[in-house]
Amino acid sequence: MCDDRESKIQTLRGQLVELASTIRKLDQSGLSSARAQLLLARKRAELEDLIKRGSPVLAPRNLPQAADRNRASPAALPFMTETVLTVIENSFRIAWDYLAATGELGDPDTAVSHLLDSIDIMVRGGERRQLLLANKAIASYRHLRAEQGLSLAS
Repeated sequence: MCDDRESKIQTLRGQLVELASTIRKLDQSGLSSARAQLLLARKRAELEDLIKRGSPVLAPRNLPQAADRNRASPAALPFMTETVLTVIENSFRIAWDYLAATGELGDPDTAVSHLLDSIDIMVRGGERRQLLLANKAIASYRHLRAEQGLSLAS
C-alpha cells in the first residue's frame, strides 16, 4: 500500500514537471496556457492531498485516545472530508459561473489565471471554505479589472 502511494506521488511529480515545461513552451510561443495552468493547479492540489493523507502525523489512528473522544465523527462534519482538489475546483466553478453570469468575465485566459492564483494562495494559507474562496477570488479579479481599466484609460 505504501509503495502504491509512493508510486502515485512520483508519477504526479513527474506530471507536474512536464506540465510546467509545457506551460513555459506555450507562453514562449504566445499560445494560451490557461487550460494547462488549470490542470497544473489540479495536479498540485492532488499531490498535496495525497501527501497529507499519507502523513503518519495526520493519520487519525495515531491521535491520543483523549483526543479521539472529543473529535466529531466524519458523518457529523461531511464538509471536512472534501479533498483540496475538490475545494479548488468548486471554488473556481462558483467564481467563474458568477463572473460569466454577470458579464464581468472579460478575457478568459486572464480570468482563469487570476482566479486560480487567488484561490491557490488562499488554499495554501489553510482556507477551505469554498464560498469564501470564490468571493475573495471574485473581489480580487474585479480589483484587477478596475486597475487595468484605469491603466488603459490613462
